Amino acid sequence: MTVRGGTRAAIVVACAGVTAWLLWFPMRHASAYLDDYVFIALGRHIANPFALLVGDGLGSFFFRPFALFLWAVSVKVLGNAAPPQLLLNMLLHAGNGALLYALARRLDLGHAAAAASGLLFVVHPAAFSAAAWLSDRFDIFALLFGLLALIATESWSRLPRAAVFAASCAAMAAALLSKENAFAFLPPALLILAWTGPAPGASRRHRIVLGCALVATGVLAGIARVVILRDVTGTMFLRDGPVVTLVEGTLKWLRYSPRFVGVDAGSRFAMGLQLVAGLGFAAALVLPATWRGMRTARFARVAAVSTLLMLGAAASQAPVVHASPIHPYDGGPFLFDPLAASRFYYVPLAGLALLVAAALDAMSAASRPGVVRAASALLIAAALVSMLSVSRGIAREWQAFIESEDAPLVRAAVATVKAQAAAPPGCKIYLLGLPKDAISVTSLIDTAVKQGLDAGDPHAACFIQTEHAPWYHLVESTHLGPGAQAPLQDILFNGKPYPPLPIANLTYFYLKAVDGPAIVRDPKATFYLFEQGRFRDVTREVRRGAMPVRFFDNRPLF
Repeated sequence: MTVRGGTRAAIVVACAGVTAWLLWFPMRHASAYLDDYVFIALGRHIANPFALLVGDGLGSFFFRPFALFLWAVSVKVLGNAAPPQLLLNMLLHAGNGALLYALARRLDLGHAAAAASGLLFVVHPAAFSAAAWLSDRFDIFALLFGLLALIATESWSRLPRAAVFAASCAAMAAALLSKENAFAFLPPALLILAWTGPAPGASRRHRIVLGCALVATGVLAGIARVVILRDVTGTMFLRDGPVVTLVEGTLKWLRYSPRFVGVDAGSRFAMGLQLVAGLGFAAALVLPATWRGMRTARFARVAAVSTLLMLGAAASQAPVVHASPIHPYDGGPFLFDPLAASRFYYVPLAGLALLVAAALDAMSAASRPGVVRAASALLIAAALVSMLSVSRGIAREWQAFIESEDAPLVRAAVATVKAQAAAPPGCKIYLLGLPKDAISVTSLIDTAVKQGLDAGDPHAACFIQTEHAPWYHLVESTHLGPGAQAPLQDILFNGKPYPPLPIANLTYFYLKAVDGPAIVRDPKATFYLFEQGRFRDVTREVRRGAMPVRFFDNRPLF
């Protein structure tokens, strides 16, 4: 019995969805971590999420208005608990796997090869790691809309229609406004228009029109970034100049890429299966029959699209990669750094999955079906089982890491702030004595607490910090007067005060705590000391000098 194309696609989507649930299940009791706090707090307390579409939502190098808007909508709908937000991440990640399948099919690759590559992307440990951190939803959205743009662009090249034209431009705009690395989708989109498939229906003029529209979309997104963002790009990531940053950042990304393609994490059995699958696939690539299958225009076109996507993603991320440490998995105890660094490889891994689909299709087209199907099925099954096992292991260790490190501190801080009776606008709450290794909490303590507060809680109009001022305060500022942050002071950036950033009913403050005596005398300040897992009110001791407190300049890591 022949299975129709629509049914096949539905089966792939269902398999991706089941896989997403299997990946989410070990994290079903997880908590938010690090940058998650600000995005949840922003969605929790902003009165008008649409303001995120037309302004700077973070006050930094990053310009991601559409993704921030979708983040806020997800918090309004799903709430601030991490498990449903993580499930959404996993479903979006699975959707990207399904879209990879759809793009491979639009590029004339076979069903089995396209399905295998899409599912392998979903279970790949590095791709999963990126999706398992809530804060990396920006990469998920960038890939989702970028793939939609490529699918629509390929559809236009075959049958020009107004709806497809609009979909291609709108999806590209959504990708570009979700994360900077989405600029990587412009070159492959233009290549698809210039190098058409076997049955092009669009004239050269039609393809040029869409190409110009996509380029214009990219230019407008770049202009919006320059106009809206503050002038911090050069100081934060381009200190060495654009050329050096581009070259060194890209080379650094390439140097570490093999260790993110082959992730060294998991049991010996799982890693053994993964090694067998990889060696089998590599051996099949050098067979004469495979080489014959790869010497086709179809393979060359898909390979060019996927290569442009991978290299474009590396180049577009070069400024951040150049300035950021990269720590791959090494088979040892779980560390957060490799999981965080996986975000640099999320979009490129999608390009690699597309290339794998083309190679699998070439093997199938050039060899005897019975032999190829049996060997390919075994290799793919081994890869899927091993990668799924490794990814679920990472999920379990990731949840255990959060629960043993940050979650208890954040829960205690949220409970303490909620219990404080007086919360006038502009009040200061100092949570002192946190463990010295709790930098991830102290650096974001304001939003860590506020992500746990209900919308409308008066404590959202307070400034919350430890002995260090956090990276930023996100304050409900409707009733704040001028200078409400005093005695905390604006940080200096490029030698000048870095002013607050208003957005809707909220304001980001970038502050330092340098005037210790004024902080102690501040009538709006309350002080708590962390002891034996809970906070004790020590305001009286601090005020009368019985408990000296040292406050630290600027941000916690400086």
